[in-house]
Amino acid sequence: MGVAGSEPMMSIHDGISTYGNLTTVAESRFTPDVIYGGTDDGNVQVTMDGGETWTNVVDEVPGLPERTYVSRLTPSAHAPGRVYATFDGHRNGDYAPYVYVSEDYGAHWERIDEGLPHGWSVNVITEHHRAENLLFVGNEVGVFVSIDRGDSWAPLKGNLPVVPVDDIAIHPRENDLLLGTHGRSAWIMADIAPLEHLSADVLAQAGEVFPIKPTTMWAQFGDWPFYGATYSAANPPRATPIRYYVR
Repeated sequence: MGVAGSEPMMSIHDGISTYGNLTTVAESRFTPDVIYGGTDDGNVQVTMDGGETWTNVVDEVPGLPERTYVSRLTPSAHAPGRVYATFDGHRNGDYAPYVYVSEDYGAHWERIDEGLPHGWSVNVITEHHRAENLLFVGNEVGVFVSIDRGDSWAPLKGNLPVVPVDDIAIHPRENDLLLGTHGRSAWIMADIAPLEHLSADVLAQAGEVFPIKPTTMWAQFGDWPFYGATYSAANPPRATPIRYYVR
């Protein structure tokens, strides 16, 4: 019987180890020397010197059961020491949501999953690249959004089916929310500018018109009947909508 990580394998030929594998690795947005690593046996490792030395900080994560699978570590684009973490305990019969944030490179952690549904483990957390208070998590029943950096959460529904969401990305140019689901393909929410600009102050107002993306208007060159070559196509539906909020 072979040994891999902290637990024995069924045999030296099965190619599968039960513990001791990296499940998520992420580099700081500010310096390549800071790297975070999470494992399937519940360790959260941090290096501040490009991998020369590592520190396991999982003991500083409050309320987290031992050996809880680290599903995602997401360094912030807005604060050098800020990093988000999610954990998935369903392999241990624990389906609670575990979502945390650290402001000091993992030395201390705060739990920010109040308002997420109990009974559904969390797979991923993503931060908006411009709006630091805008977070998204994917769990086994869809996507949840926070506009106050985790103080509260709300489901993001629309026509998205009830489906496990395993990965989330935000396109830096198009500002589209990209979802990778388990069994129901990839989904895109085009231009999430309304969510980017939503806040408690906006919700307290009578109404708000959200920014729209610039569009291209094509004009013919020359006078009739001496038009040059002309190309035309229908504008995509996403190019012209005006999104607004009314209380």
